[in-house]
This record gives sequence, C-alpha cells and structure tokens, in this order.
Amino acid sequence: MTNTFSARSGLAALALLVATAGSHAQDVDRVGLHCQIPDGHHMIRTVEACPDGSGTQVETWDALSNSSWGRHLDWEPVSYMSFPYPVAICENGFVVDRRGEDQTEDWIATRTTLIADPGYQALLGEHTSHFIYARLLELEGAPAAEVSWQYLLSSWEADQCGMTDAYEAYVREYLRVASAELDAMTPEDELFTVYNLLVINMHRRIGDFAEADARLAEFQADHADLINESWEQAFSRLDGALAARNSGQVEINPRED
Repeated sequence: MTNTFSARSGLAALALLVATAGSHAQDVDRVGLHCQIPDGHHMIRTVEACPDGSGTQVETWDALSNSSWGRHLDWEPVSYMSFPYPVAICENGFVVDRRGEDQTEDWIATRTTLIADPGYQALLGEHTSHFIYARLLELEGAPAAEVSWQYLLSSWEADQCGMTDAYEAYVREYLRVASAELDAMTPEDELFTVYNLLVINMHRRIGDFAEADARLAEFQADHADLINESWEQAFSRLDGALAARNSGQVEINPRED
C-alpha cells in the first residue's frame, strides 16, 4: 500500500490545522496524531500543565455535547462529529486518563517509569493518540478488552486522517488482541456476537476477504440462533459488503435519502 499520510507530513498538516483553528489555541508539541478540530460549539481544546510535574504541557479535548444516529460495522458512531476524542498525552508521552482527584503519587510514579521505555518513546510523534495509549495499556498489563478497544479507536483515528498504512497496522493489532479474547469466549458471553461481528468486519476492512468469508460462514452455520432481530441488519450489511468485495466503511442502518 502507498502511505497517503505519513506521520511526519501529518504532523505538519495537523499543526497547521491547530494554528488556524483560532487565536485561543496554545502551542503544544502534539505527540499523539489525530485530526480532531475544535469547533467552538461541540468540541473544545484546552492546553494545561501535565500533572506529572515534568513541566510539559498536555492537550485535552472535551465535547460540550454530542449525538449520533447509528453505528458503522466497526462500531464507530454515525454522527456529524468526529469520533473518537483524542487521548490527552503530555509532550513527554505521559497519558492523562484520570481526573485530578484520582491522580495519586503512586500512579504518577509508576506511569512515569513505564513511559521511559525506549519502545514507547519511539511511538511519540509517529502514531495516533489512541494507538499510543493502547501500547501504554499493554505495558501496564491492562485487561485485554481495554487494550483491544483502544486499538479499535486508533483505527478510527487513522481512517479519519487518511493514514492508509497505519490503518492496516492498527487493525492488525486490534485483531491480534481481540481474536485472542474471542477464542476464550463462549456463545453465552454477552460480547460474543459483537466480537464476532467486529473481527469479521475488520478482516474485511483490510481486504482480507477470504478470512472474513470463512469466519462469517462459520458463525452463520454454528450460531444462527444468535443472529436474531437485534443483529440481523448488521450481519446482512456485513454479508453484502463482503459479497461486493467492499472494504470501505459501512453503516449498519443507512439513512434513506
């Protein structure tokens, strides 16, 4: 594949977007790539001191309000807004995923040690915010469900930014973790059906149609009872996209024109 949005060229483009977003925006060395833009109505951006005491800054994004009217097959909301919100990552790579009252000294000390890992530091400025966060969670030994979710969110970020090569790499990281989770599940697990849908769909998104076909056929044969009224539309849309060899984004319940 040809990378249509390299990390370094992306940094320059994203810096330009931030610079032109409004005079209120403060300068910050953005180490987690994303394409979110503050609009003054729904999505706002703030820059403040990193809570780790390093003297660096952190860019934080918050939604004043949001709404969506459905989901895509990769679970990204269908909305006038861009999802996901970027992760708050300090200029030194420290991820701020706790509110002030929960930012204990032990938490700061432990995470400060982890982010010094050379492999982690090499990610800064080269990957999206949620991909960097997923890697940090793996270093911390977080539950697999948290890790796979962040890799999935990183694929949304890469898709939004046109990072073609990164998108495929992020999807493969999602599949690495999520497929292992799925192997350990039983049909009685409340997430069994959604994980099957997502794993099959993400194989489709990277053009791995043969694997997606095989997995879908197996699921339909072995677990037809799970494709009930709640899931029929989603699996029908997935089946149709596979038949058409369509690797693009697909809404589960497309609106009629």
